[in-house]
Amino acid sequence: MAQTAKPEPVFMATTPATLHAPPAPPAAPPTTAPSPAAPQPTSILVLDTSSKKPHPSKSKKKPKKPKPPRETWHIPVLRLELHDLAHAGTQRFLTAGLDLSTLLKTAVTAVLSRLYASPAAQPAKVKTLKLVVRAMDTLAYTTGTARAKEIHLSSSYLAQLTLTGQALADEILGVVRHEMVHVWQHNGRGAAPGGLVEGIADWVRMRDGLVPAHWSRGGRRWDEGYQVTAYFLEWLEDCYGEGTMRAVNEGMKGGYDEEALWAGVSGGKTVGTLWGEYCEAFGIEVPGDGEDGSDDGSSGSGEEGDSSDGSDSDDDGELVAIPATPSLIAAKKSVYIASDHSEAAATRGTRPGSALSITTTSSAAAASSSDAWPFTGEQALTTLMQSRLQSLTYDGTTDGRRFVREFEALVDRVAPDMSDADKRLLLVTALRGEKVVRWYEEWDLEDEVPYGALAEEVARRWRGGSGREARRVEREAKMD
Repeated sequence: MAQTAKPEPVFMATTPATLHAPPAPPAAPPTTAPSPAAPQPTSILVLDTSSKKPHPSKSKKKPKKPKPPRETWHIPVLRLELHDLAHAGTQRFLTAGLDLSTLLKTAVTAVLSRLYASPAAQPAKVKTLKLVVRAMDTLAYTTGTARAKEIHLSSSYLAQLTLTGQALADEILGVVRHEMVHVWQHNGRGAAPGGLVEGIADWVRMRDGLVPAHWSRGGRRWDEGYQVTAYFLEWLEDCYGEGTMRAVNEGMKGGYDEEALWAGVSGGKTVGTLWGEYCEAFGIEVPGDGEDGSDDGSSGSGEEGDSSDGSDSDDDGELVAIPATPSLIAAKKSVYIASDHSEAAATRGTRPGSALSITTTSSAAAASSSDAWPFTGEQALTTLMQSRLQSLTYDGTTDGRRFVREFEALVDRVAPDMSDADKRLLLVTALRGEKVVRWYEEWDLEDEVPYGALAEEVARRWRGGSGREARRVEREAKMD
């Protein structure tokens, strides 16, 4: 059968949208032979769009208007959590005469006004802020992520305070004010001296009239921290004008350049020169050749130090009023004393996985272990324990509780009198592995959680075990 040619395309003049039907073909003459059916032309719809033009408003996107600078301080969502209402410390917190409805908001605005010149300069990443009052050995610490911060306050500490009335209220306000500074301040991205960071926190407390009765001037180093550094910063604020500490805080926003920072706020002087002038102005004895005052042969443990001028023995921050309960006194030294080098090293700029060399001169460490281990010679035993502690690492794949127990047992063998600040340094540098390091850097954002709380969190958070448990931990880490 011969193929029938396809109909040629039909071209029609452009008109408004109309449906055109072709005329009916003439009737074919009758025939007896079958013939193939004639193809039927297809209907064509023609649209005239030549006269349409795009609307001017759709051709170009309107530029977004820049947001006006904030005129008021950003206040995150504020929460209060009390773990045990029946605890004696919680009862003291509730009956101290504080306005709990405004406690946190007042602290936020007070701290921001000390650290920043205007609301436009305030970092606004923090979305939620919670004050947790619970039983723990550590007095207080700040933790959380960039968006969710928590301040933990020890009800155990409050229960043992002998302060009453306004003194008790001011102590609670002062501790909260100190920790609130850590929520908002810059710290040179972890590079600033720990003593400076803590000194700024106590300076804000001082500036707001919440100074404990036992605070006094003194100290051997400008970055000794807490009240020692706070009084030095207060002198700088008085000498160089209001806003000097705001400039110091702003100068640590992207990093810490000691020479440039202090020259900028003082007109070219070094911080060593400023510290010398401060000591001369108040009759404070300047250390000898060693900048840290260690040339007097005192112990470098950081627990007591040289207290000849009263600076170290009295530098107990907010904790001097605590009765001499061993667990609390030991824990508070990792939070509120930056004596010698230990606290500054342990609370700032320390990252997991750092190389560490362990040494000890404590004969008590070897003596306390000699009857428990079948080795001859104290030196051999000490060397073995040092080696094991130095090689102890944790990557999150095993039980965190077991790791913490092993860590504390080795520390007790090597140096049973080691400070919590030094324990924290050792624990942080033992953390290895991508997951556990990432968790630590997100959880302890400011490198300031004390040893007791850090060890407790490692034991609680990292259980190791099955793949299901590991996936749960990983999921929770992402959610945080």
